[in-house]
Amino acid sequence: MVAENLRDKLKYNMMMNHDSIEVSDKIFGFGTPAQKEFNAAFREKAFELAVKHDVDLIFTYVCAFEMPQERSYLSKVADLFTVNGGNFYFAE
Repeated sequence: MVAENLRDKLKYNMMMNHDSIEVSDKIFGFGTPAQKEFNAAFREKAFELAVKHDVDLIFTYVCAFEMPQERSYLSKVADLFTVNGGNFYFAE
């Protein structure tokens, strides 16, 4: 709900965490190696295209901040935007 309110107020596009999960689940079945790989590729491509085409994007993601691999993933996503001149903000 917070993300939706931000989207509406800022006029940004939004991709929710489960959007890519639902698509990849329908194609490959939840939790399979192919589903996980496709889900990651789907998100990465969406982020790349947002940067390339200067699309303001809100991405919702459930993060376990105590897990190093989760923090690493978010850092990589942040780098994709900031290296290309964009901004990246975490909101919890």
